[in-house]
Amino acid sequence: MTVRAFISKGRRMARGEEGTQLVEMAIVTPVLIVILAGLSEFGLYLHAYTTLVKATRAGARYASTLQTKCGDDPGTRHFVVYGTPVPADDSKPAVKGLSTENVEIKCCPANLGSLPQVEVKIVGYEYKPIFNLGALIGAGSIAFPLGPSTKMVYVGGASPPLTCS
Repeated sequence: MTVRAFISKGRRMARGEEGTQLVEMAIVTPVLIVILAGLSEFGLYLHAYTTLVKATRAGARYASTLQTKCGDDPGTRHFVVYGTPVPADDSKPAVKGLSTENVEIKCCPANLGSLPQVEVKIVGYEYKPIFNLGALIGAGSIAFPLGPSTKMVYVGGASPPLTCS
């Protein structure tokens, strides 16, 4: 084979595009998968956060209208976690991993110029991602703390305590 024939064959091969789509797909597919996984994880995180915000709001509304003394009411804790003050035995929490121990209830008396308030807060709850992205970067398991809270004016029948609980 002469040098001229060898160069000619090389030019023909360089112009050929057989298999380039497969190579491009092999490069782009992992990037797209990571982007889609990240977007879905972010969406699930936002869903968990907004669900907890709605749960604290509903719990504060429920606690602010109680006709008993404002305070650490188990019905309010159940209302935040399960959506009802008396949950059934097979009730599932509003967000996976949420329990009544994660609900904190504070009642504050009226100060000068303010009305008595009740605050419902989520404490010690951590969102655990579905995709263990920490293992990919060598950081172990990753969890993100979530702790929304809601304050509402106490309009219940009994007077609130003299100090914040």
